Amino acid sequence: MGRVQHGGHGIWRKADGHDIPVPIEQFEKNIEKLIELSKKFTEKIIFLGIKPVDEPKTTPVPWHKTISYTNENLKKYDDKLRAIADKNNADYIYIRDLLDKDDFPIDDGPHPNAKGHEKIYRKVKDFLIENKIV
Repeated sequence: MGRVQHGGHGIWRKADGHDIPVPIEQFEKNIEKLIELSKKFTEKIIFLGIKPVDEPKTTPVPWHKTISYTNENLKKYDDKLRAIADKNNADYIYIRDLLDKDDFPIDDGPHPNAKGHEKIYRKVKDFLIENKIV
């Protein structure tokens, strides 16, 4: 079994709304290649969807005032990830609606806190049990 999680790196935008480092077409090629390589080792591939961010804290991010993460943009990539997973008979675990603002640290919008990670863990665990993977 292979599990893939995309953390959203490469999906940020400059504050002016331009220059996504990994355009969605390249993202699709990268995921397709990842699936191709993974299938050399396992037929069971599970993608964990792209999580949301606490947008007021990510537009811009505190560590780089010219970089922003928006949920609208992350949703486009997550939708693409889900479509690629479906096309390749890979599993996909949807987590976009799982987290809310209380699941992020006070000073950090893209990374979940312990409570947020616990929610993701429970979602993945339930999926693995329901699908008789563990």
